[in-house]
Amino acid sequence: MEIISPLTFLYVVFLSPFAHPSTLSTTQILFSSLWIVHYFYRATIYTYLAPNISPMHILTILCGILFNLFNAYTNAQWISLFSEYPNLGEKGVLRLLIGILIFFVGFFIHVYHDNLLFSLRAKSKDAAKRYSIPYGGLFRLISSPSYFGETIQWFGFAIATWYSPPATIFALAAPANLFPRAIATHSWYKAHFKDKYPKDRKSIIPFLL
Repeated sequence: MEIISPLTFLYVVFLSPFAHPSTLSTTQILFSSLWIVHYFYRATIYTYLAPNISPMHILTILCGILFNLFNAYTNAQWISLFSEYPNLGEKGVLRLLIGILIFFVGFFIHVYHDNLLFSLRAKSKDAAKRYSIPYGGLFRLISSPSYFGETIQWFGFAIATWYSPPATIFALAAPANLFPRAIATHSWYKAHFKDKYPKDRKSIIPFLL
C-alpha cells in the first residue's frame, strides 16, 4: 500500500495539470528526492527482502492507502507549488544541511535494523520458532530501532523543509503512529521470551521509553 505514496508524489510534482517541473528549484528537487528515496525503499526493497508480511485486515489496508494518498499529495503540493526556497542564506543552508543529515542518519538506522531482523528471521526455517531475540546495533538498547530511525527521518525532513505544514504534521504523526506499535512490540517480546528478554532494553527511545 505504500507504493501509493511515491506514485502520488511523482504525479503531483511532475505530471498533474498544475505541475511545472521545469521551474522547480534545486532545493525542491532535493526535497522530492528525499521523499522518493524513503518510499522507494519501503515499497520495493523492503517488500522484496522481508521474509514474510503478516496478513492485514482490509480496513487497515484501506486506511493505509488513504493516509499515504493524503500525506503524499499535501507534501508534494507544498514542495512543488507553495514553497519557495530561492535565497536560503547562511542560516537556511545550515538548517537544510542539518535536516538532510538527520534524515539520512534516521534512514540508515531504519534500513540497517530492518536488515538485521530480515537476516534473523531468514535463518529460522521452523515457523514455530521463527521469532528470536534480536541483537546488534541499537537492539542492545531498544526493541524497535527501525521505528526509531523512521521517526528521526521525518523530523529531519521537517527541519530541512522548515516551514512546511504538511512535513511538520507528518513529523508529529510518525511517533503518534510508531511509538504505540513499538510499545506493543516490546510488550510482546517480554511476554513471549519472558526472563530471556533483556530487562534493561527499552521500547523505542534509548534509556527513556
